[in-house]
Amino acid sequence: MILNKYNVIINFIEKKIKDKELRPGDKVPSVRDLAEIFKVSKSTIIKAYNELQRKHILYSIPRSGYYVIETKTLTYDIKTNIMDFSKAAPSSDLLPYIQFQNCINQAIDIYKEKLFTYTNPKGLSSLRKILVKHLYNHQIFTKPNNIFITSGTQQAIDILSRISFPNDNDTILVEQPTYSIMIKNLNQNNVKSMGIKRFNDLDLNQLEDIFKRDNIKFFYTIPRFSNPTGTSIGNEKKKQIVKLAEKYDVYIVEDDYLADLRINKKLNPIYTYDNNKRVIYLKSFSKTLLPGLRIGMVILPDSLMEVFKNNKKISDINTSVLSQGALEIFIKSRMFEKHIKKIKGIYSDRMKILKDISKDLLEEDIYVPNTGFFASVRLPNYIDLQKLIYNLKLRNVYVSNSKDFYLDNFKKDNFLRLSICRMDKNKIYDGLKTINKEIKRLK
Repeated sequence: MILNKYNVIINFIEKKIKDKELRPGDKVPSVRDLAEIFKVSKSTIIKAYNELQRKHILYSIPRSGYYVIETKTLTYDIKTNIMDFSKAAPSSDLLPYIQFQNCINQAIDIYKEKLFTYTNPKGLSSLRKILVKHLYNHQIFTKPNNIFITSGTQQAIDILSRISFPNDNDTILVEQPTYSIMIKNLNQNNVKSMGIKRFNDLDLNQLEDIFKRDNIKFFYTIPRFSNPTGTSIGNEKKKQIVKLAEKYDVYIVEDDYLADLRINKKLNPIYTYDNNKRVIYLKSFSKTLLPGLRIGMVILPDSLMEVFKNNKKISDINTSVLSQGALEIFIKSRMFEKHIKKIKGIYSDRMKILKDISKDLLEEDIYVPNTGFFASVRLPNYIDLQKLIYNLKLRNVYVSNSKDFYLDNFKKDNFLRLSICRMDKNKIYDGLKTINKEIKRLK
């Protein structure tokens, strides 16, 4: 009898959604109310609601209730013939709009008195405490006092590029290729910079020579899921990087923008191996949550906290309290954990498809990680990259120009960055097939 009632309850909620009596974001009847209506135990209602959660029809908020999830599953890329390997932001169907909207509403109630006043430039203390626990699972051990909440990691990068460091050095070392916004930031701020080659690997002997010779203020690195190549650095090499930084009085700025997508839990951040406060750790919530949220964080050593705080005050006084409060609720309620679990599977699945297809289609050297956003295809030097990109665009295949990821004076590799974050898995084959065909035409 309980099983029958359990199915009746599921059908009841699904019908109300189908008939638009319940819409995305609406709260469904409480467990108590539905138990009274159907004359069953609360455990039967909870079991039915849990099944609806498993089917991605409902989501729950502790001490609040159950809500209808946004059911849209198509992005513009799926509806059209476009095969877009260029985008670096998640597609809209993977973003938890409705769930996060509820968190924003709660944040308005909780932080209404702080919304229209200036707050601590470090960020909400309650969020920083939550982040300490969140980071613990990433092998990041820190204190709330050393965390600054920033308006995206771009703000942290901008401030770090401009401020003076205790080592009094003036040159920023960046991997080549690297995050295009970092390149633009260095150019805009007219910062002295130089590059070190890292495509599949990083030469530690060359790194030591540069540390020893060139007055390096800090070394900017994306050790996991490099943007743009998708490659990662192993733990042993990370330990050596920290030792070299200590030996030559150099700081490391570690951009761990896709930390939440990691599958190999034994692959630690560089920060894990830092015992002498040499590593500055950056983490973003834009790529895995909501790009428009504009929330990032930075962990700073004590020696940089005051100068960073003073410059952040000039930059924006404080980061949006509403965004911070909503993120705090989203993490605390474990909705973030559920969301990450969902998208991890999606990105891993897309990468597996890309890897399997590339073995059969591409003759070129292609690197495809097990997860993340980016893969990379190395091309012969005689291939005209601009012409290839143009020809692909005519056939509705969009890719990024790798020239954007290099300093002007650095020798550039000839390669394509392939992003799977907006690629429907059913179109990966067609997109890669077109890429392969156009490469062959230019050979």
